Amino acid sequence: MTKQTRSSTGSEAGMPLWASKLIERFDAYSNSMQTSIRDALDRVLSQIDSIQSTQESIIARLEDLEAKINLVHGSVSNQKSLLYSTIVKVKADSERIDDKLKRIAWIGIDEKSDVQSTHRFDHEILREVIHTSGDDELIRELEQGQITSHRHPMGKPRGPGQRGRIIKICLPIQALRDSLLAHTRSGRQSLTQQFVHSYARRDYTAEELSLDRMLRKEASDLNAREGKLAYIVRDFDIVKLNTPRDLPRRPLAGTSPSQVRQPRTENMMDAAQAPLTRSRKRLQPSSPLTSSATQA
Repeated sequence: MTKQTRSSTGSEAGMPLWASKLIERFDAYSNSMQTSIRDALDRVLSQIDSIQSTQESIIARLEDLEAKINLVHGSVSNQKSLLYSTIVKVKADSERIDDKLKRIAWIGIDEKSDVQSTHRFDHEILREVIHTSGDDELIRELEQGQITSHRHPMGKPRGPGQRGRIIKICLPIQALRDSLLAHTRSGRQSLTQQFVHSYARRDYTAEELSLDRMLRKEASDLNAREGKLAYIVRDFDIVKLNTPRDLPRRPLAGTSPSQVRQPRTENMMDAAQAPLTRSRKRLQPSSPLTSSATQA
């Protein structure tokens, strides 16, 4: 009876006790291994995600850096082009100013009826003023064809009685220009004595011309308040005449444009020859180009 009970108990267990314990331990170990492997895989996948995110961030920064480099390179190229064009302009301006420093503008000399007569007359008055200067170097340069003249602006003569175009005299160096300009301002010669309103000055730059017009406008306003021609402009100065003159008369109806301009021009030129005193107000050119040319 006892043997049958033990046999049935062993058969209910189905396996030995040691095997059951071994299986239980294997299950626990496998579960532990599975958990460890799963955790390790999760960590690896997390690291992979982090690496991918970092890689994307690095790529984005590299793309941004590349764009900035391209922008800087393009900006440098543009700056080089701008610098080159600026240098070319400065060089051209410098050459133009150098040319003007060797020129005289002779204003108020009437023209003849045709181009040939005007050109011949201009050559004769230039020859006279140079020979009367007594400067051997000026005379030699003229005879060698190094001193020339032309009317400005280019075109046909305006004819006798009209306001003549400016005569521009070109000399080889500035020292000769200064010498001839000083002699021309000292007095008129026989061929130009009739042009009592004529005068000579150095050739102005565009900036100087703009300043000159501004000063003439201011002088005109002062004259209007005085009711007399008391102020003129000379070498970027507003100058007060010792002996004021009557203001130019207004033209009558039907007067031609040339007659409209002539009285104003003649009065202003005539005033330029009159005794004068410096006004208290002295205006200097504002631009560097103007200042350098003025000092020359």
